[in-house]
Amino acid sequence: MEALASAQEVSDFQAIGVRCREALLAFSSAAQIVVALVGDVAAEPKQADFKAWVDHICSVCLAGQAHEHRRHLFKTLLHEA
Repeated sequence: MEALASAQEVSDFQAIGVRCREALLAFSSAAQIVVALVGDVAAEPKQADFKAWVDHICSVCLAGQAHEHRRHLFKTLLHEA
């Protein structure tokens, strides 16, 4: 938040974007350890393929009809991030 408040130049905002991307990739890396692959292991997404891992993580952690709305919400938010 402090970096965003003090950003003035384009490069400042680009640096914030890079930090946000690194945070999202760190999240997906940690989730890859915790969330087991289900199904075809040969189709495992690349480690830095954030969108593919988001799909997998949401499908495993929010499986079932009861979580359909939550799953859609999280996937949409994370894809837009």
